[in-house]
Amino acid sequence: MSESSKALEDAVQGITEEHAAGRPTSGGWSIAQIVEHVGVSEEQMFFALTERFRPVPNPIHDAERENRLRDLILDRGEKMISPEVSRPAGRFPTLAAALSHFRQCRARTVQYVEHCKDDQRRRSVKHPLAGVVSGYEYLLILASHPSRHAGQIRELRATMGI
Repeated sequence: MSESSKALEDAVQGITEEHAAGRPTSGGWSIAQIVEHVGVSEEQMFFALTERFRPVPNPIHDAERENRLRDLILDRGEKMISPEVSRPAGRFPTLAAALSHFRQCRARTVQYVEHCKDDQRRRSVKHPLAGVVSGYEYLLILASHPSRHAGQIRELRATMGI
């Protein structure tokens, strides 16, 4: 989780609020909107993982599927449509505020992972894009998500020349 958080932090390093608000000519999200999405997604996924899970009698463990899910999340060539609930909606006035929200949500997630004694492979959780996954697979998605969008920010910075 720390690698993914660092990737996001590094991607926004040195971005001014003016640049953060700038939108690409292709009509995609601004850097501030991307960071808003990452933080809101973290919050939503944490809630699903901790409150909407279903216990399963036998552990769900498929290493190949787990690897495919992680790779899919990191693959910027594979476009995904964000669920409505986590799309940017101007929830934060600045990039700094959106980044602060992400940090708070990620800290809560890390604390949960460090202290949870439950076998996440004995849980199933419905992910809006991946469908029903084990709690462990859900954590893989949650952990990798900021890295995916760090790549998006790096691409946007290159396009914008910043």
